[in-house]
Amino acid sequence: MFRAFSGLWLLVFIPLCFLLFPSRYSPIHWFNQHIEQERYVHLYGGTLTLLEQQLLMQPQAAWPQKLAHISPYFGYGLSLQQMSTLSLSESQQAALSAGNILFINAEPEYLLKRLPNSDWVIRLFVDITQEEDIDRASSGTIYLLRKALEQTPVTQWQALIQRLSSQFHLRLQKQSTIVFTPSEQAQWDKRASFWRFDATHQLVFYTATPEKGMTLVVSSLPYSSNTPMVLLVVILMFVLLVSVGMFFWSYPLWRDLKRLSDATTQFGQGDLSQRSPIPKVAAVANLSRQFNQMAQRIEQTVQGQRTLTNAIAHDLRQPLHRMRYAFEILNTSSLTASEQARYQQSIEHSMQDLDHLINQTLQLSRYSHDREQIRFSEQVLAQLLQKECNHVALANPSLSVVLHAAPLIRLRTTWIDPTAIRRAINNLLSNACRYAVTTIEIHLNYDAGQDQWVIDVCDDGPGVPPEHREQIFNPFVQLDNASRTQEAGHGLGLAISQQIAHWHHGQLTVSDSLMGGACFTFRWPCHPQLLPVSN
Repeated sequence: MFRAFSGLWLLVFIPLCFLLFPSRYSPIHWFNQHIEQERYVHLYGGTLTLLEQQLLMQPQAAWPQKLAHISPYFGYGLSLQQMSTLSLSESQQAALSAGNILFINAEPEYLLKRLPNSDWVIRLFVDITQEEDIDRASSGTIYLLRKALEQTPVTQWQALIQRLSSQFHLRLQKQSTIVFTPSEQAQWDKRASFWRFDATHQLVFYTATPEKGMTLVVSSLPYSSNTPMVLLVVILMFVLLVSVGMFFWSYPLWRDLKRLSDATTQFGQGDLSQRSPIPKVAAVANLSRQFNQMAQRIEQTVQGQRTLTNAIAHDLRQPLHRMRYAFEILNTSSLTASEQARYQQSIEHSMQDLDHLINQTLQLSRYSHDREQIRFSEQVLAQLLQKECNHVALANPSLSVVLHAAPLIRLRTTWIDPTAIRRAINNLLSNACRYAVTTIEIHLNYDAGQDQWVIDVCDDGPGVPPEHREQIFNPFVQLDNASRTQEAGHGLGLAISQQIAHWHHGQLTVSDSLMGGACFTFRWPCHPQLLPVSN
């Protein structure tokens, strides 16, 4: 479970991290770089060309002063840099040397354009810098705090600070105790204030007060910034929530697969009654259903093979006993010639019974498993049935065997395995001959509603009781419990016919005949798409 979950977790979050974290290999970074470069170059290309023309009208030494004079008219930062001071790749340097405008996807984003025949590069920001963002967000608040101090006597400053402490973190600090960096000193000299980030990445402002030598230190000013810790917490919460969702999705899948695996293992160890009880709404419900169906078929096949093996052993015992008894009697010297002929004939009949039993068993095995022998072709079904009826009528002159079929149906062709169909019809007719009194009728019909062929074999015999209509299709089942011989049959004919029906994706059923006996109905679909066709 945990190995599968870990694999899924890595499969989800490694590509996600690759997409989210800035990297030159990230497709999002490449997409932004390409799209924004096209947009900004189109927007500011003319502006940079005008700047280039203004500078080229001056001597190169006057370019920095000229650009400093122009920059206050721009809403974003504008400066002149030497290309050697910029961290550029060889391809970027080559692009600038070729006169192209280069977009740098940084914080903030900016455009570069190299001036001809010089090392100078115009840098035009297309987004506000962090300093500008902080100044815009906080300058009004600093101004109001200064005004509040100016309007309050120095002796009441502490009370004012205490009163404002619910909205701001304020304190007074001597200017002499502040350690300035060069950039902070430049800001202080220019505006009598500067800002910095403390150890917890909180923005802190230092501004001069009306009292010389004192500085007001202010934090918690309005500024939209996210600390690394906040970002880390957000990312961890996102990962945690997605991981929980992945777990609740993968655990039922793992549980159902574990059940299916355990059922498969126990089934493979011989417990053929084992099934996989998985809910229908599960992701592997179809797999479980297929396994249960397969297990059901295997169990039925194994049980059928056991029943078949036991029945064959039982049916082999009787003719073998007769043969053994006949051989023992033939060894006696007191037998007359007529008695010897009678026992020899008994041995011959027993051998014929064995041959018939073996032949029927092989036929059942062939039609049950050997699907490579299936050969379908286009045949006129009525002609095939008429030939079988004629053969049965010649062998049973006391019975009336009649085929009923409409004239149009007698001419139609269908896709069948002709050898198998003849075998099935012959078995049904032989069964009918065994029980019919005077008449056997075969009806050939076409069911247009279900697009099926239907063959009904009916007789006027005693019929089949409803409680026995399922079991008569099992091998070696005979309702009259007569001794099984070549003439009486071994109870395999109906089982073979049923397997042939399954071959044709059809079914064989039994019901009551209008003549009072049994009616066996053999139906199968007309379309041959799923049927193998012989050459």
